[in-house]
Amino acid sequence: MESRVARLFPEKGGVIYSTHHIGFRITLISQKAKYALRALVALAKEGDSLMIGEIAVRKNIPRKFLEQILLE
Repeated sequence: MESRVARLFPEKGGVIYSTHHIGFRITLISQKAKYALRALVALAKEGDSLMIGEIAVRKNIPRKFLEQILLE
């Protein structure tokens, strides 16, 4: 059976739910996690030589927040 995926409350960081024939699952994805994934994708595509400032500009991520994320 196919699953349905929908996005609720995107202005709140997004709640993604998926319904399956056995029920449903709710997954919350924080803005921090979204930024981290964007940064990782940029590094994977461009290589490790990107600077934080370049990633922040290219991926539209606040620089200071990106610095904190990558230092964790």
